[in-house]
Amino acid sequence: MSYIIAHVELDKSGKTYPVNCLRTDIGVGDEVVVKMKSGQLKWARVNDINYLNWSCQNTIECMAYEATFTPEGIILPPGESLSVQGLARPYELAINLFKSGWLPRRAASKMYRMAYSAVNQTQTALILMRKNGIDVQIIEGLLAEEAKPNSVLSISRTDGPFI
Repeated sequence: MSYIIAHVELDKSGKTYPVNCLRTDIGVGDEVVVKMKSGQLKWARVNDINYLNWSCQNTIECMAYEATFTPEGIILPPGESLSVQGLARPYELAINLFKSGWLPRRAASKMYRMAYSAVNQTQTALILMRKNGIDVQIIEGLLAEEAKPNSVLSISRTDGPFI
């Protein structure tokens, strides 16, 4: 699963297909290699990039210039080229939030898969991760419950603006 979904054209028909994109350096017009559900590798051109958090069947493996094209087929570059520094997966977001001082929390509501909190002298900020989206809430003051890593976090939509 990836937050980034690329719509690619696999042939000259003009029809596009959504694929997982785990790289943040891919843009519209780039030529890429897509691994199909069957395992087959195909050349494709990126027509569109969206942030949809879908789970597509096919995935971009690398840029076309990184692969080798032979009469027998496409050979991927050695090593893993799937991921380039950035926030393409929930795991990468979690790591970056933790490194920047956000505390991982467990949301009391089953609507949220994960929650993070950060406080300053006057406000509490919450980042709440749903299956298909992220909510952000800023609350004036500090939460009544003690903020410890992985502690349960009760959320109320009336406490502050939700984005």
